[in-house]
Amino acid sequence: MRNIPVKVGYLKIVEFAGEAFANCKIVSSEREFEPGMRLKSLVESRVEVKKRKKRNNAVIASLLTPGRGQIIYKQHRGWLYLGGVLGSAGLAVYGNMQYNAAKEDYDDALIRYNTTGDPEVHIELLAALDDMDSWRDIPMIMFSAAGGIWAWSVIDAVLWGGSKKKKEFTHSGTNNPQFSLVARPRQVGIAVRF
Repeated sequence: MRNIPVKVGYLKIVEFAGEAFANCKIVSSEREFEPGMRLKSLVESRVEVKKRKKRNNAVIASLLTPGRGQIIYKQHRGWLYLGGVLGSAGLAVYGNMQYNAAKEDYDDALIRYNTTGDPEVHIELLAALDDMDSWRDIPMIMFSAAGGIWAWSVIDAVLWGGSKKKKEFTHSGTNNPQFSLVARPRQVGIAVRF
């Protein structure tokens, strides 16, 4: 039968006295502390809550502005996402302008060819048609690329949560670590000095 831990109370580390011992202050208790009780750190769960909060902030920021979720957490790839989206969108706008100009040239050449039937105007008409065809798909491709980069910046924020690496917990006076004291029958835990 597995030993199920039972929460007894909370301790605050006052001073470390080596790897296995610490001077503690009782923060709260639900029953008497007994020798042999084991400590379970609450620091890890607090780090996880903080990481989830950072991830949510990064996702929301990246949804609003591409790469922003990475930028606010000092990840330089966020600037690449932002530059990629802006560059792709800029190329899409430029491609659309070129397509519209080529279409105007084609429409003008078509009107002149229909009225005159001149073979030289026919050559202009075919050149304008080729030019128009070459710019036709570029705006859609570039807008798709911009959307894909933006979507990837959000996926990046969901997967990596806006933090470069998991922050390691260090025992210093400013951290004010708390530990949950749990009772496991027939197990000996680390000794705690009260």
